[in-house]
Amino acid sequence: SYSALQGQDGDEPTLPAGQKFPIELLEKSQIEDDDVEEERQACINPRGDSDIEMTNRSSYIAPSKHAVYAQGIHQEYPPSGKQRFKGTTAVHDFTLRIRHKEFMSLLGSNGAGKTTIMNILLKQLEATSGNVSINGEDIYNLSDKTLRSCSYCPQQNALFDNLTAMECLQFYALVRGCNNTMLNKFCDEWVKACDLVEHVNTRCCELSGGNKRKLSLAVSLIGNPSFIVLDEPSAGVDPP
Repeated sequence: SYSALQGQDGDEPTLPAGQKFPIELLEKSQIEDDDVEEERQACINPRGDSDIEMTNRSSYIAPSKHAVYAQGIHQEYPPSGKQRFKGTTAVHDFTLRIRHKEFMSLLGSNGAGKTTIMNILLKQLEATSGNVSINGEDIYNLSDKTLRSCSYCPQQNALFDNLTAMECLQFYALVRGCNNTMLNKFCDEWVKACDLVEHVNTRCCELSGGNKRKLSLAVSLIGNPSFIVLDEPSAGVDPP
């Protein structure tokens, strides 16, 4: 719910000490754009049936044509610090559809819940409530094929300080199952694609922040995954 308070002539409203402003609660339909509401309703009722309310994972059926399907995601953390009874709500009623071969960007201020949503999509965090599917499979019952097709570029670089940029790429390529005979050619292509040719023999700990992000991006793209989550991949990277 949202509160709307309005003063006179654009001034900040004031009341005597101890008194509170009246709060007018606004419905989602008064806040969200029509296309946002339309997308939400399509996610609530993916099959187009009438009078359907999906409240648990067993009744949730996501169309296979969507790469990612999320409906009603809510994440609340337990009380901590000075909080005694009520915790922190990080994500509230998040709904999303991402089709195959589609790029989706999450925009929001610090603390808006972007990383929390990414962690939920990657099974690093179990949502308090809501439903998520990847390629039509429930996120908590993914097949090995779907799991192998997922990749992640975390906000914190997951690099080995004592390895060179090329050695780091080769390591992750082998983890991904790259053939030894194609290893060098495969890594050379990604080095060129991510503009790291001049730094292939530089140890990861000696790379600049921007080049570390480029290397992390290259690592996440290895293996041609069909579902990639990128958490601020361009942070610190100079524009071309």
